[in-house]
Amino acid sequence: MVRETVDLINELINDEPGNIPARDCRNNYNDAIQIALPQATEAFSKGDYKSVELGIVNIVANADSSETGFSGGSPFKDQSKAAHDLAYVAAAIARVLPS
Repeated sequence: MVRETVDLINELINDEPGNIPARDCRNNYNDAIQIALPQATEAFSKGDYKSVELGIVNIVANADSSETGFSGGSPFKDQSKAAHDLAYVAAAIARVLPS
């Protein structure tokens, strides 16, 4: 889902190369994919569920901040909301797991 959103963002950037909010969104989603998600996955494998929660919360923040640059929401706001909601549920699950 997140990678598909990045594909949509890249299409927007290709159509509108000067679209700064879209570029910011791409950076946010790339951070989620390349940094936050791998860190959360590694923490999960070690049983460090607090770090899992923190990593997933970063994904929520990245999805949310992608929307703030667009007045009225981005062209991919449904995907951002889905990423937000999925990550929020994952963070809530990690929160109740014993560390």
